[in-house]
Amino acid sequence: MKSLLNHIVYTILVMAPIVLHSCKDKDPDTDPCENYRRPIADFLVQDDLQQQCSNELGIAWSCDTIYKNIQYTFKSILDYDTYLWEVVGNPGFKSTTKSFPLYFPNVAKIQMRLIGKRKPNTTCDPNDDGIDTIIKALTIVESISPSIESPPQNLFLGKYIGYDVINPTIEVGMEIVYEKRPGYSNYYTFINYFPDSCRDNKFGLEISSTYNLIFLNYHNTQGGGTLGCQSPRGWCMFTPAGVDIQYATKDILTPGSIPIKRRFIGRRI
Repeated sequence: MKSLLNHIVYTILVMAPIVLHSCKDKDPDTDPCENYRRPIADFLVQDDLQQQCSNELGIAWSCDTIYKNIQYTFKSILDYDTYLWEVVGNPGFKSTTKSFPLYFPNVAKIQMRLIGKRKPNTTCDPNDDGIDTIIKALTIVESISPSIESPPQNLFLGKYIGYDVINPTIEVGMEIVYEKRPGYSNYYTFINYFPDSCRDNKFGLEISSTYNLIFLNYHNTQGGGTLGCQSPRGWCMFTPAGVDIQYATKDILTPGSIPIKRRFIGRRI
């Protein structure tokens, strides 16, 4: 009997730390709704260039001003069980997929409405009906210049001053103009004094652009037009306040070297 009693006591002493440790590790009761936020409907409006920028940089770059006669993709940011897209005031238009292509043949101002339906979370929000709605105002503008002398409608023409993130205390300038230069038969968009206040006046023939975006693609061009301008490749993203340029330059003194990643943040002046 004494041997059995000693065995029982030994077993209790061995198991006690395990039981106490298990209880200690057990998470306390938490509020399942502590971090709950009701979903907010939103959507992107992107042309091919904006989608390419978003995919390459891992961001969502969009715009509410779009060009006529150019196809755009409308895409809900959130997943829903059902989707309903409507142009307010136009009963003839409706789409029921998460994303769809669309273009507009005329200059106009419209309102696009997205209604997304999902399973309501009444546990965290008793008033949740599972329906999220957003309406965005869109402006459709001319896709090309009305005349050869007039600049196309976009957000990027103008002058900027800012800094490279690796040298935030040194300000440099740049400007974007639309003009016809000696030796050219047509008007083009040109980028002056970029990067690092470079005075190359030949940026303009190898850029792609949309209303709020310019894509520079000079990695395969000798010196970016002239030696000393670093052959930049990257994305210039514009807002009414300024520009964010995420790009890479080449070390022109070391052919074949790995491009240097850089970023310029500028404000309009």
